[in-house]
Amino acid sequence: DYKLQKTLTAGWAVGSFFVPFINLVRPYQAMVELYLCSSSPQEWRPEDASDFTKTVKISPKLTRLWWVAWTSCWFFGQALARWEPEDSVEWLQYTYWDIGYYTLDILLIVLFLLLMKNIQGNQRKNFLQNQSGPSEALMRHYASLEDLLLDFPWLHLFQKNTAAMVCAVED
Repeated sequence: DYKLQKTLTAGWAVGSFFVPFINLVRPYQAMVELYLCSSSPQEWRPEDASDFTKTVKISPKLTRLWWVAWTSCWFFGQALARWEPEDSVEWLQYTYWDIGYYTLDILLIVLFLLLMKNIQGNQRKNFLQNQSGPSEALMRHYASLEDLLLDFPWLHLFQKNTAAMVCAVED
């Protein structure tokens, strides 16, 4: 999170995939924002993400390739869904176009995985660079253990199980 002021919330970034026409632009803006925030949190400026033409200029090539593959798959899929082949020649053409669509879809998945790998690597690098350790980073973010447990209620179970194990060992 890095306490950055982002233009899109996580919910809107995911939800934008399901809103017609917005799903052609917002996912790209969210991906660029995520990539840039994770690659260089210190240099992030939210005003860069609010202007679409500026977003395209500052985005890495991998995000642009992913976006082209995403929009191409969307348009290609829409066209194939509306195509109703009538004879065997049209069915054969449809099959070839369908194979091309799935090939493009595989390319889209590979680009997405590469993008996620880069984002995760950037986040890991920045976390390790800026923090002396995970426990210190958590304590800087959370004022007390109670604050941490409010965000992660499953830690209560871990805390109780650990206490039970310690009691069993002491007996």
